[in-house]
Amino acid sequence: MNGSVSLSDRRASLVASSLSQDLRPRRMHSDALQEYNHDHRCEPVGLEWRGNSSLVSIFRRVAHNVPRKIQILPRCRRHMSNLRQLQFNNLEAAVDDARQLLASGHVRHANWSLGQICRHLVLVQDPSVDGYPIWMSLFAPLRPLVRQLLLPKVLSGDSPRGIRTAPMFVPPDNLEDATEVEAFAASVTRLLNHSGSFAPHPGFGRLPREKILEIHTAHAAHHLRHLRAHDQSA
Repeated sequence: MNGSVSLSDRRASLVASSLSQDLRPRRMHSDALQEYNHDHRCEPVGLEWRGNSSLVSIFRRVAHNVPRKIQILPRCRRHMSNLRQLQFNNLEAAVDDARQLLASGHVRHANWSLGQICRHLVLVQDPSVDGYPIWMSLFAPLRPLVRQLLLPKVLSGDSPRGIRTAPMFVPPDNLEDATEVEAFAASVTRLLNHSGSFAPHPGFGRLPREKILEIHTAHAAHHLRHLRAHDQSA
């Protein structure tokens, strides 16, 4: 009988031990200070955790990361202070700016080179003539809301940061600046000479011709502001 009780006690002990293991806070995984310099993310990424974490362990982890988040804020401000306050009246002005950066030499305050920025601009604006992939029309029901919330910010030069670039619009490495600047100029000429209607914007939908050109102009300024001519770098 004593052996039976002992076995039962051992089983109960094992169950209790297993439950206590499941209820213990698990290790929290954090990327709170990851920076994305292409589009140029200074915003800390949110904390992530898995399993059954107690509130105490969550607050403890957040408290541990708060000083590290605060430390990154000055770096974000310094990064933003290096950006030019840049707005173009039209796409031709963006081409002129790219050519001036190429001729004078420049300092970059982002991951992308002048050639990569110009290739990205071409990849984004050419589909206004050629059409965007069909899968991008899946977001069409959201376009009225996106147009209302984000379009004014984009056109004012306050484009949202921290939005990951779609892979099809990401430029490759090791591009020749001079070649890509002229390719950007040719793309702008093609866009301006296009006599038909432009394809619906994947985020904002069908817009008047002038508005599409305004969006691409603001987009060019958003990226080229990360490059500063050598004589302006001080």
